[in-house]
Amino acid sequence: MATAISFLLISVSTFAVDEVESKFLDNLTASGFVLGRSKACGADVEEPLLRLGRVLGRTSSSGPTTDGSYLQVAIQAFQAGEKSQKSGKAPENCTSVLRLYEGIRHLPQ
Repeated sequence: MATAISFLLISVSTFAVDEVESKFLDNLTASGFVLGRSKACGADVEEPLLRLGRVLGRTSSSGPTTDGSYLQVAIQAFQAGEKSQKSGKAPENCTSVLRLYEGIRHLPQ
C-alpha cells in the first residue's frame, strides 16, 4: 500500500513539474518568436533579449537543464520569427508586430 501511494505521489508531482515546464517552454518560444519578428521590423530588441538571457541564466543554473537547452529554444524561436517576418510569411504586418512588441517589451524581469 505504501509503495502504491509513493508511486502515485511521484506521478502527480512529475506531472505538475512537466506541466509547469511545458508552459514555461511555450512562453519562452512565443517570446523568442515575437522578439525575432520585432527585430525584423526594425525594433531595438537588445534590452528584452538581455532580460530573457538573465531569466534563462537563473533558470538553467537552478533547474533541470544546465546544458543550455532553454537558451537553444529561445535562439531557434528568435531566428524563426525573424525569418518568418522578413520572408513575408508572418500573419501580421510590421505595424501589428511593433504594437505587440511595445506591449511586452517593458514586462518585469
